[in-house]
Amino acid sequence: MHVGDLEVFASRAIFGAAILGIRLFRYYMFLKFVRRKLSALNRGATSPSTRAQMTPYVERFADDLLQVLRRNEARSVPRRGVEPSATLVTDASLQGWGAVLFMDAGPVLIAGARWPETPGMIMQAEARAVRLGLLAFRTHIPRRLRILIDNTSVLGAVRRGISKSGALAVELQEVDHVLREGGVEAEYRYIRSENNVADWPSRALDVPRAALAKGYHLRRGDRDPWDPPKDP
Repeated sequence: MHVGDLEVFASRAIFGAAILGIRLFRYYMFLKFVRRKLSALNRGATSPSTRAQMTPYVERFADDLLQVLRRNEARSVPRRGVEPSATLVTDASLQGWGAVLFMDAGPVLIAGARWPETPGMIMQAEARAVRLGLLAFRTHIPRRLRILIDNTSVLGAVRRGISKSGALAVELQEVDHVLREGGVEAEYRYIRSENNVADWPSRALDVPRAALAKGYHLRRGDRDPWDPPKDP
């Protein structure tokens, strides 16, 4: 495969993955290879006719992605207007992780713990908190779930289905695995740090009743920070 062919394949693969709802976190090494080759092409350091020599390790990811796209499996598209019946709010700190599950009908569940080993990056910790929260409440989580995150790097990667960080890609792939295993359809929304009720359990603190009440009313999340401002 030449660099020009690689560019065509990668662009079509990313487009196809978006249509089919395929997360690309597991293909991080292949996409990293693509970025390097296309960066060299844009700098004029290589040409479209240059051979893009992949290692067997990277080539396996490229072949796997191609096979997944060719299968063209039916995608389950959530129905519009159907609200999730539960909201999972997660957070991470240097001390540990926290998660609060608000059920539309039922109790509020709280979980959290200290890190056995602190993750290297805060966005890695934030993504891990989502997975640990899902596992902690797996017997209570319904088929449709809303997840609130206050870290925009994690939220952006989740919505794009791709990450430039290898560590974050690994964590989000694990989150996807837990969701698929449980048959859960998740939508992700933003919540401001000051409104994140999961901050307390992430620091091994009891959650005040006032914070829980506020969290319940904010369970649909805050306006995205990158949304255009509303007209006055």
